[in-house]
Amino acid sequence: MKSGRGLSGDTILNSGLTRKDDRLVQVMPLLERVDDWAEFLRPTPSEEEVKRLRGHERTGRPLGGVDFLEYLEKLIGRTLKPKKPGRKPKRR
Repeated sequence: MKSGRGLSGDTILNSGLTRKDDRLVQVMPLLERVDDWAEFLRPTPSEEEVKRLRGHERTGRPLGGVDFLEYLEKLIGRTLKPKKPGRKPKRR
């Protein structure tokens, strides 16, 4: 993918893998987010990753840590974390 100025869309990928700045990308902010770009961008997810993705795909619940889920719950105003399974007990 090329921009109007002739800069390659691969610039960020190349900078992350070579760990060197170029005309478009400063590497340090990228490295602070992802230490191992080759691993981060590997094309095939592990079996465990696929299992987790499929599980969340099936339930429709977002995949993420507790902090992320709490942030989303506050953002949209509804519960996203799983509740206790089964029906609520009848009141007597």
